Amino acid sequence: MREKLPLVPMKTIQIAILLCAMAILVSGCKDNSPAPLAEGEEPPPGAAIHYALAKFDRGEYENAIPLFEKAMTELDTHPPENADAERIVQLKAEVNNYIGVSYSRLDKKGEAIEYLLKANAYYDPLTSGKHKHVAAIIQYSLGSAYLGVEDNEKAREWFAKSIERAESMGDKKKILGSAHTRIAQTYYKLGQIEDAIQHGEKGRELCREKKSPKLLCEALTLLETAYGETNNETKRAEVEEERKKRCS
Repeated sequence: MREKLPLVPMKTIQIAILLCAMAILVSGCKDNSPAPLAEGEEPPPGAAIHYALAKFDRGEYENAIPLFEKAMTELDTHPPENADAERIVQLKAEVNNYIGVSYSRLDKKGEAIEYLLKANAYYDPLTSGKHKHVAAIIQYSLGSAYLGVEDNEKAREWFAKSIERAESMGDKKKILGSAHTRIAQTYYKLGQIEDAIQHGEKGRELCREKKSPKLLCEALTLLETAYGETNNETKRAEVEEERKKRCS
């Protein structure tokens, strides 16, 4: 099991809040599909973000990345109208986040970590509820990226930060269930079985409440194995029974 624990990058549904937030800040949350460009043609000044988001949304991550990088430059040279300094910081965080997620989707975890760290550096000082929520997602993504390169101690650190941030703002978006399940898997890989069980049980509880069946099944699978390794046959059998009912 230690070599086969799944890694799930940030889901599209989670980053959709960034897509709409960015669209609002740039030009309103509406249909922003840009006109096609001729081969070799550059986007008009200030429009790179629209083309980048469109390519990201279609899964064209290789093509989206250079457009996101151009958008970073344009945030200094062509900032959105009526955007104050905090909104510019927010946009820069989101662009770095999109680049990081794009690299993660391309299975380039080292590059993903580089840009997600930049995104977190922009977001971490921001204190509003929405910013805390996005920071928790970015920190969760960092944990997933480090888990993907087998840096389990770093993964544990970032999942823990995501949990702390999500708890501070009431967790309305299923972050805690995901983060507790992932940190449980990380503790298991570190050989810290009791910690894995503690967080696995928390993930089990939260994934039931939030109706997250896939993550619940992952938590149950981990717990069944962990209880078996600690010779707690009563708990192992209880978890096995639930797993068979819910995950068949």
